[in-house]
Amino acid sequence: MSTSGDPAERRAALISAAHSLHNRARALLGSRADPARRPDEAPDLESLTETCLAALGSPGADVVGLGRVVADAQRIALLLREHDLVSGVSRLARAEQGLARLRACPSTATLLAEVCPEVTRSCGFARVLLSRVEDGRWLPWQVNDAVAGEPWVAAWSMNSIPLDESIRETQLLREHRAALVNDVTAPDIHPIIREGRSHSYVVAPIVPAGRVLGFLHADHEAESRACDETDRDILGRFAEGFGHLYERTALLEQMRARRGRVRELLASVDRALLDLTEAELELGTPTSATATPVRALREPPPELTPRETEVLELIVAGASNREIAARLVVGEGTVKTHVKRIFAKLGNLNRAQVIARYAAAEPPRVNASGRRPRGVGGQR
Repeated sequence: MSTSGDPAERRAALISAAHSLHNRARALLGSRADPARRPDEAPDLESLTETCLAALGSPGADVVGLGRVVADAQRIALLLREHDLVSGVSRLARAEQGLARLRACPSTATLLAEVCPEVTRSCGFARVLLSRVEDGRWLPWQVNDAVAGEPWVAAWSMNSIPLDESIRETQLLREHRAALVNDVTAPDIHPIIREGRSHSYVVAPIVPAGRVLGFLHADHEAESRACDETDRDILGRFAEGFGHLYERTALLEQMRARRGRVRELLASVDRALLDLTEAELELGTPTSATATPVRALREPPPELTPRETEVLELIVAGASNREIAARLVVGEGTVKTHVKRIFAKLGNLNRAQVIARYAAAEPPRVNASGRRPRGVGGQR
């Protein structure tokens, strides 16, 4: 028996030993032993053991030979169970690693492009098909390289399959469970499966958050070993994780799209507010920059620079940005920068609020006699 560290080679060696043991038993028992299975499938060692034990009491039975068969059968069965358990745990770990790699996909398009190759790489299947369900119909979605060139995939793409009660997949969608199919001649197996020349396969529905998305089908190629319960469990776990990843990635895409729209909206609002803040507020109808009367503020804000104070005086006098630029012989962009800084320093006021505050702060007018004119400052 091989002692190779490769799990596949070790299992093949154990199965080969089981077949050799089965042949020994048939030589001892004749037709009482079950026929051998496929070369890649282990014979039923439990049934073989029971048959040998029952034959021990028969007249002329080779007690020593049958006893050795029983002992060897128990030993090989134990080694196979141990191997399959360890191999299954290892494959589950690799499947989880594959899902972790898919978690890094930035979009659903990338996720769909990567899923079938990842099932091949991390779960150990040769052929992988991802199909989808739309409006009660079933059609292929993505395949790995081993399936891509097969003609039945293209034919199926152009002629989707109705999901009715006549096919196995409909039942699996309803039950939300993975399945192992070793009899592809069963009436509920759709002919498209037989066109793919699969003699044994596993299938797992993808049903994230209760919504039917599709299926993952996988096998070990038509000429390779049959699928088993471990294959079913591995693909079922992967399909479950993939369903959650697809939902998560689709949700993140929606959130990114909405965030982009919100940013555009906020940018539009910001531009509108900026335009409103810088809108030219005309007090009176001055005909030119030199026609705008300017009066020094009684108490200019101390936080303003001398130039900003000049600009504030012109704002209070009702000058527009263009008029201020002409009066100070600077560019209109420079004036806008001064206006922004002034408004920020004064507590994020707008133009109208600044004019209302500082126009009211101007000193009262007096006549030649030094008295306030009638009607000003509450006088008669």
